[in-house]
Amino acid sequence: PSFRATKDISIEDDIIEEIGRIYGYEKIPAALPHLPINLPEENSERYHKHRARDILSYGLGFAETYNYSFYSEKDVKNAHLPENAHLKLLNYLSAEQSNLRISLLPNILKNIQQNLRFFNALKLYEIGHIYSEKQEYFPQEEKWICGAVVRNFKNKNSENIFLDAKGALEEFLKKIGSKAYE
Repeated sequence: PSFRATKDISIEDDIIEEIGRIYGYEKIPAALPHLPINLPEENSERYHKHRARDILSYGLGFAETYNYSFYSEKDVKNAHLPENAHLKLLNYLSAEQSNLRISLLPNILKNIQQNLRFFNALKLYEIGHIYSEKQEYFPQEEKWICGAVVRNFKNKNSENIFLDAKGALEEFLKKIGSKAYE
């Protein structure tokens, strides 16, 4: 119709659509485009992250934690980390989030403290980013993993906690394919 020519047709695809509509879409044979199909390159970092999660969560019974990339001055002191190595935020939202983390340990320690009220034994881990001031414009970002095996000392079987942590680490390294266990 002539009224569609002034408002509805502005590019080449609009003309092709109109021809198809008039000719009949059902008369146009369905065919896949002839394009080279290549698989995307494997993201090895993502693969190893998912593999580590599977081993720790399903194979070794650890619970994954998710924490912010910030913590407070108090958390820095509790973890005995050097205060001058941290990147201080200029416009932080709260005092609990004033430092960009250089370690996963302070947040894991907070997770342990919060969960020991409800559980006698914990196995926690986190895969997350830490930051250091090494680049000119932005901090250097690295992905790390941190784990903890904890038992409440009121529990009678707490003397074997070191062996439990060591065994979990050895099993993780074997399953992840560390060259130390080939």
